[in-house]
Amino acid sequence: MPEKTLSDKNGTKVGKIATDSQGNSVAYNRNGTKVGTYDSKRDITYNQNGTQIGRGDFLSSLIDGVSR
Repeated sequence: MPEKTLSDKNGTKVGKIATDSQGNSVAYNRNGTKVGTYDSKRDITYNQNGTQIGRGDFLSSLIDGVSR
């Protein structure tokens, strides 16, 4: 499962996003806690409680401190 490390503006790691072979992704914060998932087939992002937060991939917005 490929992983993308996310950093803040100072280069400090604040989280990561792991993507499987079907394009589905899971986001983790700096402590390794799951903060959300992205279903590529449905093109929907869900928060850690399974609540839909939007159409499209919004995982990086669920991780505090990500440099945008």
